[in-house]
Amino acid sequence: MILAARIFIARVQATSRKAARVAFARVSHSGDGANASAAAIYLGTVLQEQGEIDAAKAAYQQAIDSHDPDAMPAAAVNLGILLQEQGEADAAKAAYQQAIDSHDPDAMPAAAVALGNLLQAQGKARAAKAAFQLAIDSHHPRNGTRGGT
Repeated sequence: MILAARIFIARVQATSRKAARVAFARVSHSGDGANASAAAIYLGTVLQEQGEIDAAKAAYQQAIDSHDPDAMPAAAVNLGILLQEQGEADAAKAAYQQAIDSHDPDAMPAAAVALGNLLQAQGKARAAKAAFQLAIDSHHPRNGTRGGT
């Protein structure tokens, strides 16, 4: 069975988080490049939902460390959100910045908005405005601007 099919099966089995976790873990450690990186992101999400924060961080970090151009930016955003939820603001900022620096058309604006929200909550209005402006300038259709691409 090809690994992409395993990922699909794991997603279908999402009602059984244990089965999904096992399948995603297997694929994420398969060494199969993009499939392994994508599976690591899904594994991180499942682990996060199960409250296994350290394991979720490790799964997201695995996808980041893969340097897969499709997986790394999304994993960095997910890691940033997790870190922010855990009160690790500086680490969250670094993860968001990594996603921003990737210039990924989806992850960059999402990370910029998340970073802006974090900075705004810290009372850093100017820095928050700059982060929000990055998202606006991306013209991403989900950032609230008109005429996105």
